[in-house]
Amino acid sequence: MGHSSRVVDYIAEFLPAQRLRHVFGVGGANIEDLYDAVHHAGAPLRALVAKHEFSAAAMADGHFRASGEPAVVVATSGAGAMNVVPGIAELRASCVPALVLIGQPPARLDGRGSFQETSGRAGSIDALRLFSEIGVHCARVEDPESITTLLPAAWEAAQRETPGPAVLLLPKDVQQSVITPWRAPVPVLPAPRPLTADAVRRVAVRTLLDARGAGEVVVIAGRGVARSGARDELARLSDLLDAPVAVAPDARDVFDNGHHDFLGVTGAIGHHSARRRITGAAAVLLIGTRLPQLAGGDLRDHLKGLPVVALGADPPFLDDAHPGVLHLDGPLREEIAALTGELDSARRVGRCPARR
Repeated sequence: MGHSSRVVDYIAEFLPAQRLRHVFGVGGANIEDLYDAVHHAGAPLRALVAKHEFSAAAMADGHFRASGEPAVVVATSGAGAMNVVPGIAELRASCVPALVLIGQPPARLDGRGSFQETSGRAGSIDALRLFSEIGVHCARVEDPESITTLLPAAWEAAQRETPGPAVLLLPKDVQQSVITPWRAPVPVLPAPRPLTADAVRRVAVRTLLDARGAGEVVVIAGRGVARSGARDELARLSDLLDAPVAVAPDARDVFDNGHHDFLGVTGAIGHHSARRRITGAAAVLLIGTRLPQLAGGDLRDHLKGLPVVALGADPPFLDDAHPGVLHLDGPLREEIAALTGELDSARRVGRCPARR
């Protein structure tokens, strides 16, 4: 068991247990208690002060892209909270996991016109509603004891298959509150997601085999492959299907660019060779991409009537004109491996056409 201490001390103990070592932010009256706790906690926690709250979010973004390690973003109330809005929006759009901790005026003053109030009461801005729209998760800590459940829940949400910034709103009096002893925080992982049902995968296998027998299957891979650490699985599936691989503009590194099956980048800034092979394919296999406008563009019109198999947590951006989309929405790395295993079994019994 731990010891009775402040809510912010629990937060400072929780962060390194999740391997969250860098705290990027800007200080202020309604977040200074958290900075105090981080300072007293010491290594491996490190607080780095930015000149602007947007810069703090950008630092967390860059840190993750460079190191693969998520970080914490901290801001105070009022203008500090508003300044971090565009940074959180960028983290969300780029699927960058982050824990965002935003100070609030004391909860006991809610609805009384307190300085920088964003409780949503008495005509004030509703920070909970605002950040719920921008982040992948948002909660306001009203009861000090609830920090031991709300903080792990926020961090779990930030790490999901489609990750992003999870926001906790921390009133100043809640931060300062002393809570009963807690157990030492343990690493929090996202809840496991099941693989897609075997029956759906069998239909996908049959679809790909039929297309492989009639022509060529082309793979379009996206950044989900990198997030899931599934580059090797992608390469094995491509090899088994003898399928060339094109990549979304933000995912060039997910497939060996020197490989003879590499087609280049798709979309408006893509390669003509990729476009030709995709439009001439017998089926398209989307892996870790929803085929957004920049990656798909008018290619999506050419996919109408083509069999499309999509692997990823979220369905592709294809409208009702693509009724034949098969979506395997389990954990990406495991879905690729399961699909490869089924196809390999088909190859062993002679149902998979030989490599050209």
